Amino acid sequence: MVNTIDYRTRSIMNEKQNVSVDGYWPIAIDVGYSAVKCFSPNMICAFPSYAKNLGKNPKLYGEQDLHEILYRDGETGEIWRVGRSAQLMVDDRDTSDSQMELYGRERYFSPMFKVLIRTGLALSILNNSAGNYNAKQIMVQTGLPPAYLEDDKEFLIDAIAGHHKFAIKTGRQRSYINLELDILAKNVDVMSQPEGTLMSIAMDDNAMTIPAAKKYFQSRIILCDVGHGTLDLFDIVNRTSHSKETFNEFGMREVLNLTSQKIKERTGVTIRSAAMQNALETGTIIVKKRNGMKLSSKAEAFDDLLEEASAHICQAAVEKIMNMYAGLFNYDYLILTGGTSAAWENYIKEYFQDVEGLTVVMGNENCPDLDMIFCNVRGYYMYLINTLKRLEKKAR
Repeated sequence: MVNTIDYRTRSIMNEKQNVSVDGYWPIAIDVGYSAVKCFSPNMICAFPSYAKNLGKNPKLYGEQDLHEILYRDGETGEIWRVGRSAQLMVDDRDTSDSQMELYGRERYFSPMFKVLIRTGLALSILNNSAGNYNAKQIMVQTGLPPAYLEDDKEFLIDAIAGHHKFAIKTGRQRSYINLELDILAKNVDVMSQPEGTLMSIAMDDNAMTIPAAKKYFQSRIILCDVGHGTLDLFDIVNRTSHSKETFNEFGMREVLNLTSQKIKERTGVTIRSAAMQNALETGTIIVKKRNGMKLSSKAEAFDDLLEEASAHICQAAVEKIMNMYAGLFNYDYLILTGGTSAAWENYIKEYFQDVEGLTVVMGNENCPDLDMIFCNVRGYYMYLINTLKRLEKKAR
């Protein structure tokens, strides 16, 4: 049986000294539908892509949790709770969040998206034991699903570039830290998300191309990026990309939607998207009953329903891949990346175990201790470092 907490969006704060380039502060950021993931010279972090506006003068009691993030807007003074602590405010009756704001392509223009971007930038530059920002020139590398790259690229650049005035407070700080950042549009680059994993498996921790990379670039490979909102496919044959596809009907969001339907059928309880994250943490939903003045409640496990839903969506995704690429009989490597791929690893390897000549490779091959959710953003970062090194060498 699956462990439901493995399906919950994680909060990770890892102070780590990463490779960098003198005079620059490179930041890789991936604002996914499930989580914001970041790499910088002194940080690897992730937090759920969710925020709640608390107003200008919220009353907060007790001590701030280690994973709690508070954002204060420099113009409006409004305070937002960001990430896991914001999700914990949601219950099964909450209807305040629209699906378009959470999962629509128009989210680039929403207040919540601005908060998520700025929070990611802040966590990527705050001084810590692994290094100090010292107002260096910020360079940003990010990505989009292949099918959205051409149409949405400028929207994402506009959301990241410009003047940012805000304050941030995490469980590691006693008070708000005021920040003013100016990021030039020319210093923001956007690539296809699966290309991030391609860069990640091709480069070591010093952003140097590894010898094994040659076999990937000169082979027939398919990159399969299964995230929360989309399934992205990117195939390369003899160093040339042939197709880039994005599908909305596969991924963790559909797994959780199907799980919610099954919970509704079994118990009558409706669980909305944001509230489902909290249910995954406990592995149970509360079934409440009222008969006149008599009240009762009972916690019911739903791990079996989650497992059924996950297997069903995974099978549908694999069938789509097989139909598009003729069963993968003519390919050498299937490279899996994204948080949902981690949950589906055993399923997918079993499906293709008898296809002779096809090797299934996990996107964190070069960094097995790193969570699979970081495959793309690590690749963004190493690609950016490699680019900056070339510019530095050219300027000499």
